[in-house]
Amino acid sequence: MAYTFPGDSAGKIGAVRPSLDGNDFFVPTVIFGPDGVTPISTTNRLPVDAQITTIKRELAFSTTTPLGANAVYTSPWIDVSIYRTIMGVIKPDQSGSYWYEHSDDTITVLAGNSASAPLGTTVKADSVYLKYIRLKYTNGTTAQTSFQMSFWLSPL
Repeated sequence: MAYTFPGDSAGKIGAVRPSLDGNDFFVPTVIFGPDGVTPISTTNRLPVDAQITTIKRELAFSTTTPLGANAVYTSPWIDVSIYRTIMGVIKPDQSGSYWYEHSDDTITVLAGNSASAPLGTTVKADSVYLKYIRLKYTNGTTAQTSFQMSFWLSPL
């Protein structure tokens, strides 16, 4: 099947055509298939290999070690430069609190936000702001007998 170039109002084939509003123009373009000869069209579609990549969350850190009275767990600094969100689950058997620390260099804390972690399960998702983040968890005045905390990073 031969490809026919569009024509203008005077019937000139392949001419540049103005847009409907007159502020732009169209230039006919031909894209050839893999053989380099046959133009791509509705009957000769462009062959495309599409591969869907699964977007996965990545485990940032996890701990199940119970904390003593007023003890503090500090996660390692995590490079979050390719992530947008940190999310996690905290399941203490004693009340406590946690906070994020944000840094550009792992030395100077430039931002932070905190929240309480009551008995039971707390599920949390927060945005990341700087290149590095870490989490600190402080247990309450009673030693824990069980504790679970896991956090993941997500590009979304």
